[in-house]
Amino acid sequence: MIFVGIDPGLHGAVAWMDGERREIHVRDCPLDGGDYDFRKMSDLLREFLAIEMVVTIEAVHALPHDGRCSAFSFGVGYGAWLALVGGVLRVRPNLVAPQTWKRTMLAGIANDKQAEAKALNQRFHGHEICTQLHGPRGGLRDGRVDALLLAEYGRVTWKLGNWPACIHRHREDAV
Repeated sequence: MIFVGIDPGLHGAVAWMDGERREIHVRDCPLDGGDYDFRKMSDLLREFLAIEMVVTIEAVHALPHDGRCSAFSFGVGYGAWLALVGGVLRVRPNLVAPQTWKRTMLAGIANDKQAEAKALNQRFHGHEICTQLHGPRGGLRDGRVDALLLAEYGRVTWKLGNWPACIHRHREDAV
């Protein structure tokens, strides 16, 4: 079983792991000149085609009073990831609001980057993935952290049996 988490923002990422968290990977959203590179996004998804998988995408939307261009470009990435997951992986992703997965994954953690970093290191203690979550200046890369926590949210929720129809079988004709 593979658990995939996608932060669909322009500076988002894709993370995937096995059920025992032995293999964990994270990649930044492929960009071309500061914009989404749809071909490379598709290629990235093809890297982890699996027999069984749970795909979790952060379900976000623009606020009604937010008319900035950045709100629209985020919608482009969100729609692209939804289409690519359905088209390339042939699965229906589980859409989870940020408040829901953060409430679960960061329960009891202060809304503070340092507290989140500490909680992340405790959850993935000793795993190599912890070294890939920081940028060149030492700060956390939000897209990578969110994608990783979304994948973990899918894994934990599935293991607890709280997710209806959570196993998505990859169809043979999609390969």
